[in-house]
Amino acid sequence: MRLVNHTIPGFKSVACGIFLPVGSSAESEKLAGVSHFMEHLIFKGSDRYDSDIIANKIDSTGGSFNAYTSVEHTTFYFKVLSDDVSEMLDIFLDVVFNPKLAKSDIDKERGVVLSEIASMLDDPDDLSHNGIFDACWGSHPAARPVLGSSEVIKSIDTESLRKFHSSEYLQDNAVISFCGGMSEDEIVSMLNDKGINVSSSTPSPLVKKIVPPRHNTGTYSKEFDVEQIYFNYVWQGPDLISDDIEKALVAGSVLSGSYSSRLFRRLREKEGLVYGISGLSHLFTFAGLMGVAGSVPRDKFKRMEEVLLEEIAGFKREGVSREELERSKSMIRGSVAISLEGNMASMHRNGKLALLLGRIKSLDELLERIDAIEYEEINDYIAGLIPEKSSVSVVGKDIEKTTGIPVGLSMVA
Repeated sequence: MRLVNHTIPGFKSVACGIFLPVGSSAESEKLAGVSHFMEHLIFKGSDRYDSDIIANKIDSTGGSFNAYTSVEHTTFYFKVLSDDVSEMLDIFLDVVFNPKLAKSDIDKERGVVLSEIASMLDDPDDLSHNGIFDACWGSHPAARPVLGSSEVIKSIDTESLRKFHSSEYLQDNAVISFCGGMSEDEIVSMLNDKGINVSSSTPSPLVKKIVPPRHNTGTYSKEFDVEQIYFNYVWQGPDLISDDIEKALVAGSVLSGSYSSRLFRRLREKEGLVYGISGLSHLFTFAGLMGVAGSVPRDKFKRMEEVLLEEIAGFKREGVSREELERSKSMIRGSVAISLEGNMASMHRNGKLALLLGRIKSLDELLERIDAIEYEEINDYIAGLIPEKSSVSVVGKDIEKTTGIPVGLSMVA
């Protein structure tokens, strides 16, 4: 197991996460959602620790625990006082790598996951968000919702789930990340006592290699009885391995990443068309998407789209001003530094980067690369980044009449 650690002298707590290269992008259509289902089942417990014991142990420490599944990885994590780390780690290592996966637990948890999928299908924002992946990437596995398919969750059997766990949940492919009030020597000694051999080196990524999707400028439109139109306008962005990550961050913040961004000032403050507009970025090791998302009353959609496309075209044509560039740099410096002050955030960042990239960029390195971006450089990048036509997803009532986009999925290469 690969170890990454950030000791913070004086901290009383420790955040710990186990990161595995298990995500929806590597699933076949017949197993769509199995990674997320397995994440749920892990917390049903092992032969040594059932779900009641896990909950009671966590509550008795005053700490917290959780997990999530993403496109490329699954993470299980907790945060407790330093004195409680060893006991919590016993529990986590056992349930993650030796889950019971009893048929009765699996059958009960099906209902929970199916309810979660139903909640996603009841949320127009989620539908628009998921629809943009269809519009951009079509049938590629990474375009499917991480929650997966109801049909798969209903039909998958105990044997298939156990086989999936035994083939995917391997200690040799895992990263364990710590951040807080324990030294690395203490952590290594504790892990060795538990029979875990660790390596502190991060020579290569552990995530699976995914064939990149073909990018399309498609549209996705779905009828949904709500008062607003939920929208995404997206274009191809850098992947996580790209040297353009920092330039993409700067460009995104100027266009739509803050209260001073062009789209917020124009669409909300000047025109009064929307309550909020936000930038989005989906960056994976194999591909990336960038764009904007929001919602707008139906009767204001056409004007919103006109202004949005006008601002995006102007951004491509003119780039950023020197003032915008410096303000964006300053904003990113502050927001990134502040976000990483907590040990949970730092633990997640380090574990994810070690798993996906095989190396961890220091905060100083990141900020130095942002500071080094020149005015001409960023504007050349923006001119090449923004396409003439965006991929679009829209969800709402009378959607075709309101937006002019036919209901369904339309793919354009």
